[in-house]
Amino acid sequence: MVPDPGDPTYLGAAYASDKDPRGQRRLFQIPTAGSHAVLVEIPTSLADSTSHCTGCGHTDSDFSELEILARAGAHASACGRGTVTAALDAEIATVRTELARIDPKAGGYLQMAGVLLGAGLAVLGGAGAGGHLPPSALRVGAATAVVVLIAVALLLLASRPRLGGDFGFMAYADADTAQDVLARIAGGDADQVPQMTPLTRARELWWLSRAVRAKYVAIARAVPLLLAGYVGAAVTAALAIWGR
Repeated sequence: MVPDPGDPTYLGAAYASDKDPRGQRRLFQIPTAGSHAVLVEIPTSLADSTSHCTGCGHTDSDFSELEILARAGAHASACGRGTVTAALDAEIATVRTELARIDPKAGGYLQMAGVLLGAGLAVLGGAGAGGHLPPSALRVGAATAVVVLIAVALLLLASRPRLGGDFGFMAYADADTAQDVLARIAGGDADQVPQMTPLTRARELWWLSRAVRAKYVAIARAVPLLLAGYVGAAVTAALAIWGR
């Protein structure tokens, strides 16, 4: 379960970890609402304890261990709420939700196009080859098949996976070894310049938004063609009946 940085029961000692093999200090890592962390260092000597936020750069110090943890926890609960990073995270979640809706929608249209195309080709191949269709019906039927094929191609393009970007699973797919993946995850945002995280989020949002738009544009172009295909099928059937 991912801890809620706004819940004080998850702050402070719950994230204590001994990262000094000589036992000269204790380090606390308290997640913030902006996908960063407040790092608290508590020495065993009579020196002041210190805290540093990797998100906004805020620093603090106090001789009291409880006081520095309380202030660090309060800062972690507030830092990041309403910031650019938090807003980008919300927009990314919205775009990803929209992206997840596209493939089922394109799949439904593909089924409709497949039924129409299969039935049309069967009629053209059977009745048309046997000379049972008038020339006008054959011409309209052939044009309808071409229109539906174009719609199918557009829908396939809409369903095609977008494998670009340097985030998500694509960020680790090009790693040489599993150790490289582990090193990248273990590094986290603490080793990055604070301004880099919003830039990374913005790049992810930009790429996802372009992918969603491209998929929807393909679907928007395919639907009128699919409707035209149904009209063409109806006209072909009418010409076949009246032309006898």
